Amino acid sequence: MRPASLRIDSLEDRTVPASVATGTVFTDFNRNGILDAGSTLPNAGTGTVSLANDIGVAGVTVTAYDGTNVIRGQTTTIANGTYILNASGTGPYRIEFTGAPVVGTTAPNVGGRGRPSDSSPTA
Repeated sequence: MRPASLRIDSLEDRTVPASVATGTVFTDFNRNGILDAGSTLPNAGTGTVSLANDIGVAGVTVTAYDGTNVIRGQTTTIANGTYILNASGTGPYRIEFTGAPVVGTTAPNVGGRGRPSDSSPTA
């Protein structure tokens, strides 16, 4: 059995507008970059086989920095891995995730609109 992976992006040029950023930090068991819950596949006979459900990761610190590297907001993910980050100032912001065990990564930006994906926050 391969170890589970946690999707956390390294710092890169990704910014969000001022205000509120929300998202989910999760263990991505199949490394597809999408938060899968209750997924199934058809089996060779009849019915379906349940797949491993991705799970949120609690206790990850999420920090917003402005263009001069001043912290403009900080929060911690709750039990299901979600966070709401209120940032002060005018933005844009760089979002950093720290304090989580990293055992692997997934491809960035694969979720698309309305589907939880990597660490791309929704503002």
